[in-house]
Amino acid sequence: MSQSVVCADKADGARTIASQASSSHRRLLTEQTQEGITPIRHGCGESPIVAFPPPITHLPLELLTQILDLAIHDDICDKCNCGNTPNNRKRRFASVSRRWRDTILSSPQLWTSIRLCPEESPSWVKVHIQRSRACRVDIYICTCWCWISRVEDKLCTFLDAAVSCAERWRSVIIPMAFNLASMLRGLEHYTFPSLTRFVCGGDLVYPAFLLPEKAPALEYLAIERLKSTQELSIPPKVSTLILKTNRFIFDGHLLYVSLRSDEMTTLVLIVHDRELDVELSSLYFPRLTSLQLQVDNPTEILHHMVAPKLTRFTYSPSFSYEAATTVFSSLEGKFPNVTDLVFTHYPMAPRTSCCEYQRMGRAIAAAFPGVRNLTPHVRDIPVFFGFDGEADVAADLWDQLQGLTLEWLVPYVPYEVDHLIMWLRRRPGQSMHVIFTDYKILLEDDTSRYEEMDALYHSLRQCCDLQLERVKVPLPAPNFRKIVDNPGHVHLCATNVAGRLA
Repeated sequence: MSQSVVCADKADGARTIASQASSSHRRLLTEQTQEGITPIRHGCGESPIVAFPPPITHLPLELLTQILDLAIHDDICDKCNCGNTPNNRKRRFASVSRRWRDTILSSPQLWTSIRLCPEESPSWVKVHIQRSRACRVDIYICTCWCWISRVEDKLCTFLDAAVSCAERWRSVIIPMAFNLASMLRGLEHYTFPSLTRFVCGGDLVYPAFLLPEKAPALEYLAIERLKSTQELSIPPKVSTLILKTNRFIFDGHLLYVSLRSDEMTTLVLIVHDRELDVELSSLYFPRLTSLQLQVDNPTEILHHMVAPKLTRFTYSPSFSYEAATTVFSSLEGKFPNVTDLVFTHYPMAPRTSCCEYQRMGRAIAAAFPGVRNLTPHVRDIPVFFGFDGEADVAADLWDQLQGLTLEWLVPYVPYEVDHLIMWLRRRPGQSMHVIFTDYKILLEDDTSRYEEMDALYHSLRQCCDLQLERVKVPLPAPNFRKIVDNPGHVHLCATNVAGRLA
């Protein structure tokens, strides 16, 4: 499950709790009035101040427990010494009142997040194991172990305490690996029947305790820096797989053979494999809906891949730089169900001709004929929309194209945007929703940046339904104020805009 989905679920839960709390408090006040209970009064005179007890003091135990769970585990800070870790939050909340203390000590779900942190002690891990009772637990190895001397001996002590409930491990999160090979090797003697999620953000050889016989229920697997695929064997229930390497591997065949899974729905491969010999049967994904690919041999992989339910495709070139024209020219009609295409091919090879841009765009459009939402690199706009408003470009082949997202990754307004505006203007009456995202103007930039942004905004607004997201503009913003005063179809999220513009 993605982080955005988890946050959305938490927000929905919080709204439900708040609604139930409000209803509970109103019901309590009604009962007090009917029973003749006199509220607490302060002050004197004819108009005393009436103070009812706060609603949270009358919440049912179940609602109070859910609120505390959200407060303890939401937006966890990874810095162990910041004073805002779940353990520190539990200590603070337990000091509020006796009821809160009793609720925290007696609620197993508040003890399911076990952080292996050098500022705590192994005994604190045992306390979590005991108080979580039969609930499944989440193991989080803090990044601050990187700066601890004799880390292996100390961390192994924590792991030895945590594996006493190995059958209840639900997830293992390691934000940054730091010579964990020998420490994680000790886990290969255990079985983790409840483990569904494993995330590692650093260099790691595929651990033996994640083999199918050791972690049969694993559903989410993410390794940011896979060092080798020699021991790689993906459990059959994995639905989300994220594998990245920061070096060349020479056993790419083992990687792709091990990807066979009837349950996989999301696959992210950023792998440098150099040589590859893939069998057709090894790349069949009957349920795959999302694919992100950045590999050295995309032509071979996409040619052998069968994914009838694929709806989202993200492509970036690898270091070997195989031209997109070569990659997609033989894939006409290969992925008809893809509706969301994210394409980042920039930088182009030096002296790329206009004809090459056109051939590349047409090859992509032919391979993905059903695209409705396109997210190109801003420099790749000519690939899909041509130059100077020319006709018969790749975007014209997508009859159902309705959305365009421009991720602004350059600190200026490039000339390629003019080609997009020309293409939009020659389509009068046809709706196009354009999302302009991740643009930042620095405080030290001169006023010309604001003028460029203002001109771009008004040009796009005239020919499309424009939306802004994560646009950061510091004060003063003399020209950008026009966008706020005349928002039109623009939607600004206050938390994503630096400075108060209104």
